[in-house]
Amino acid sequence: MADNSPKPILEEGIREAQEHAQNADAPHSQTGFSEDYGAEPASQGRKRTYASVRTREVEERAQNADKTRLYRKNVGIMIINKDKKVWIGLRCDADQCSDCGTQMPQGGIDEGETPVQAAWREMYEETGLTDKTAKLIAESDEWLYYDFPDYAKRAGSPYIGQRQKWFLFLLTGTDSDVNLHVYNHDEFSSFQWMNLEQVPNNVVDFKQDVYRQVCAHFKPIIEAL
Repeated sequence: MADNSPKPILEEGIREAQEHAQNADAPHSQTGFSEDYGAEPASQGRKRTYASVRTREVEERAQNADKTRLYRKNVGIMIINKDKKVWIGLRCDADQCSDCGTQMPQGGIDEGETPVQAAWREMYEETGLTDKTAKLIAESDEWLYYDFPDYAKRAGSPYIGQRQKWFLFLLTGTDSDVNLHVYNHDEFSSFQWMNLEQVPNNVVDFKQDVYRQVCAHFKPIIEAL
């Protein structure tokens, strides 16, 4: 009878199994892979890899620190009424500069002040609303950045833009509780209530991207109220 078994394949398989067993018993010369240094002894490779990661982390922290120093810390305030419309004010200097117009309340964070403290203070100074006439609903998860265009940069200012924490408030009082003349410098001359989807297109162009992010972030929260 002819032998039809695939001996060459079987023998090759046996040889591979034997070589694998021999390699398993033999001491290993391990290598580690470093994305910066290539293949090298494992312990040295790991050390250099970790050092490289630490270096990158330090560099990233330094870059982020430099970035935050260039952007003024700021809070933005979205106020909605019981009809889920958004408070938009007309700036007092709207007819004096090209980067002015309608916007939501916002302002810088003072030294030693937390963002939420700044939000309550700025809201009171610009709209007259307090915890008796408004309720804090939500806060943005991240800081949002925008750059000043050249025409909007202030002479002598070290800042190239603003980084903002945004807060969502619900008006629990009435329109009559809004007072635009609380502070010694009026920010707004008038206000109106606007549908959420209209808000980003009714502010100056360099703030529109941040406003879109804010509206998208707060929209499900507003709709659930």
